[in-house]
Amino acid sequence: MCGKTKEDEDLRYLNLYLASLKKNVVPYFDTKVLLFNNANPEKSEDSLTWQRVKDFGLEEVITVRNVNEMELPEKSVEFMNTQSWFSKIGLNMNMMFDYSKSNQFFGADWIFHTDTDIEFLPNFKDQLDKINHLTEISPSVFISLAGD
Repeated sequence: MCGKTKEDEDLRYLNLYLASLKKNVVPYFDTKVLLFNNANPEKSEDSLTWQRVKDFGLEEVITVRNVNEMELPEKSVEFMNTQSWFSKIGLNMNMMFDYSKSNQFFGADWIFHTDTDIEFLPNFKDQLDKINHLTEISPSVFISLAGD
């Protein structure tokens, strides 16, 4: 997610993410990324986020969308716009998964999503390893880690 709601985009972390994605992920995995832009330019193609994606040469891998481009009913957009930033975190993640699934970003049957802050829990690695073993049984398991 890029930018606080209706505030200018802050590209510092995005640059780090895009550089890491390009170097450590894209050469080795079939990759599709959906970045949700909270800054709300009229069109994501006019956003600073999209410009940085193009600067890194990742426009074939990354899709950038804002709330108005997520194929939501107008009532849902209105509801989203009334929520605080904290309330929107879970709503945005669910919306992004729904959008990604309906637009064939992935064909997973199971999705496990965790924020990277949970890595500080004492049993995080053990829990992640247990979930990861499911990918050996079924390749349709999708594991997602998100960062702040």
